[in-house]
Amino acid sequence: MVRLAFFIMLSVVGLLPVGAQAYNSVRPGQLWLDTDGKPIQAHAPQILVKDGVYYWYGENKEKTTLGSNVWTWGIRAYRSTDFYNWEDLGLIIKPDTVNPLSPLHYSQTLDRPHIIYNRKTGKWVCWIKSMDTDGYFVIMQADRFEGPYALVRSFKPEGFGVGDFDMYVDEVSGKAYVWFERPHWEMVCAELTDDFLGTNGNYSEHFVGLLPPYTREAPAHFVRNGRHYMFTSGTTGYVPNPSRVCVFDSYHGEYTDLGCPHVGDKYSDSFGSQISSVVRIPGTGLYVALADRWLPALAGTDIPVRIARDYERRYKGRKPFERDFTQPKTKDKTGMKRTKWDTTAGSRYVFLPVTFDADGKPVIHWVDEWRIEDYAVPSRADVGPGAMPEEIEAVAAPFAMPQLRRPEFPDRKVVVSLKKGKTNTRIIQEAIDKMSLDGGGTVVIPAGEWLTGRIELKSNVCLNIPEGAVLRFSGLIRDYLPVVFTRDEGIEIYSLGAFIYANNAENIAVTGGGKIIGPSTDCEIFANNSAKALNIEAICRNGEMPLPERVFDGENNDGEVFLPKTIAPINCRNVLIEGVTLERGLYWNVVPQYCENVIIRGVTVSSYGHGRTDGIDVESSRNVLIEYCSLDCQDDCYTMKSGRGVDGLRVGRPTENVVVRKCLALRGAGGIVCGTEVAGGVRNVYCHDCVFDGTDQAFRFKTLRTRGGGVSNVTVERVRARVTGAAFYCDMLGSMKWGGDLARRYPVREITEATPDFNTIVVDNVRIDSCAQLVKAVGLPEQPLRNVLLSRVKARCGQFMFMRDTESFVLKDADVEASDPSATIDGCSGMMMLGVMVNGRRFDSMSCSLVRSMPVVCSE
Repeated sequence: MVRLAFFIMLSVVGLLPVGAQAYNSVRPGQLWLDTDGKPIQAHAPQILVKDGVYYWYGENKEKTTLGSNVWTWGIRAYRSTDFYNWEDLGLIIKPDTVNPLSPLHYSQTLDRPHIIYNRKTGKWVCWIKSMDTDGYFVIMQADRFEGPYALVRSFKPEGFGVGDFDMYVDEVSGKAYVWFERPHWEMVCAELTDDFLGTNGNYSEHFVGLLPPYTREAPAHFVRNGRHYMFTSGTTGYVPNPSRVCVFDSYHGEYTDLGCPHVGDKYSDSFGSQISSVVRIPGTGLYVALADRWLPALAGTDIPVRIARDYERRYKGRKPFERDFTQPKTKDKTGMKRTKWDTTAGSRYVFLPVTFDADGKPVIHWVDEWRIEDYAVPSRADVGPGAMPEEIEAVAAPFAMPQLRRPEFPDRKVVVSLKKGKTNTRIIQEAIDKMSLDGGGTVVIPAGEWLTGRIELKSNVCLNIPEGAVLRFSGLIRDYLPVVFTRDEGIEIYSLGAFIYANNAENIAVTGGGKIIGPSTDCEIFANNSAKALNIEAICRNGEMPLPERVFDGENNDGEVFLPKTIAPINCRNVLIEGVTLERGLYWNVVPQYCENVIIRGVTVSSYGHGRTDGIDVESSRNVLIEYCSLDCQDDCYTMKSGRGVDGLRVGRPTENVVVRKCLALRGAGGIVCGTEVAGGVRNVYCHDCVFDGTDQAFRFKTLRTRGGGVSNVTVERVRARVTGAAFYCDMLGSMKWGGDLARRYPVREITEATPDFNTIVVDNVRIDSCAQLVKAVGLPEQPLRNVLLSRVKARCGQFMFMRDTESFVLKDADVEASDPSATIDGCSGMMMLGVMVNGRRFDSMSCSLVRSMPVVCSE
């Protein structure tokens, strides 16, 4: 940890070597030079990502000058690690300079290269359109992306002539598709053969019968959250025209037009450009539309509108070319000279971020300059169950993390027959038990609303609660007996367990789009428990009560019971909880305890104002993926715990290797939370690409002096938050209500195994749309909060900062609007404010109220 902290400190003060860069942003429409200082020549741009490196390739137009007979001088490629600065790789497909009848001769009208990888054959396959009377494809392939490429064939797919096109390889099936304009008539989607060298006869037709300038061409396809989108342009040659965007759910299904994506497009010319493709920036939810401004002189004029009217007159009444299955023949085009309408050597690039409106429509706004970092933070449309794709994407984390996969179940299924108006616990449990004994499978709850008590999952069983099915859980103590082993607020006990419980099971799941609903808070369980459960340490005599005596069944131990959680497996491996909605929980909702390899995805929790409800609590578990969930709860949302005080120290099991991504938190005490029960330690937590919209705090760390353990190596990136309290909140003292006199700062206590240690926390690239306070951090005088980095922060807040008993706390590259710009620094050391702007002015040490603190280091 010391080494990591040292690295953080070196990084923020700029002592680590950083390579020189010509660009740190994208400037649409401006001249873009490569790392050799030459204009980038890769038009009709395509960008692919391979091994963490961007590869940009396209038409080399450097010799396509007025009066020349050059159409495309080969295909040029570049590479970059940052998207801004591009190294020239040269021509990966060279022009034929000898044979004018070669389809690769520089005079041939070759357009829009697309290169895709075939994982079955291990080949890189390139398709290029050759414009002729009605166009055809030229196919090549290579063993490496960089080439050399060998010519394979020329053909017309399914006998259709071709115009502009796009290609896509389905990430799941590996099947490839091509969309191409059937010139001046329609858009065709065709499936490729297994070797990607042709089409297989399956195709569909879309936007049929539209004549220029309305014929859809230049398709640019992308997938977001399982839905397919496509930008297209009209048909006016190199003259820009309005774009459209459509959405579809299957390749050969209905394509629904969503209208023009360009917002504020004054001249109805797609900002003077034509989109060729869309690339997703890895590790973010950002999509970028890659476009060419083919004829820069036309931008900002009314010429494109006049040209479009001319096209409409010229093509009125035209019919499509007949299908032609003969072998395409190359014509000599050396006598064709470039005019002002197709001289493209001076074309510019218009790369713009794609955002999504409240209805999920892709939209494009003009910006003069932008950075990936400015758009990498997600919006609500990017997160939660509604944004969840079918497949689980690869997990990337700043620590070793396995690639988690759904548990697999035998192809055996039973739909249980349940009884209306009766408690169905026995029927459901017997079906689960039998399925497990038979080797496993899926137990399905039928449509309808069914009353039940506690259900216990067994190994190799998936409990499927499909949409339309509701499990309503009893509020009677007897429906959760006999007691089971569980943990309550970090202390091991025997009590009611959970609505859905499991112990020592492997390969278990709760899935489906149905609901799990708890009882009302006037039920027997809640009435018995509501006041007493807050004193669990006292009830268990601060850990001195032997575990076998901790039986809370409503009769023993003064009739105590502890609230059932909603879904809480304990001592389990390979757990999946997916798609279900949890309403009216009495207590914590999804709580894996002592579990390993857990996936929680697409879960909705709606329990605000009902019971003592956390959303998801990961307790002493490891290798956990939480994604695309939505939590609206009374207390903490995405929470890491590992035991409480003496009992937690005795068990000594940490929570580690947890990834929380693409999740939404609404109301609740904190968005991402560590504490207060952290006796076993919490380490290796990575939260990224989330939205916290209405919680009390965004990043919440809390404990008490006697809770023990601690928190380390927590990384938060790309989060958008709107909170009512402090955005970054850490309180290691707690309140007098819970900590008594130990919640007083002084006297300084001796450090023991019960003293918590919070250190090494990174929060990077976050947007705080509103908060009462940007930072409130309170450590212990004997054990300060230490090694914290907040960087690339854009925030609106009430009060700026209050810090006490912290060490090595760095705020870097922050732009803060604060109604109260004061900063109180009390008992702190190693404080650094680097590149911090508050209300438009650089923050300096004179802006601080220092109490018993070392001076704050400030710099631009």
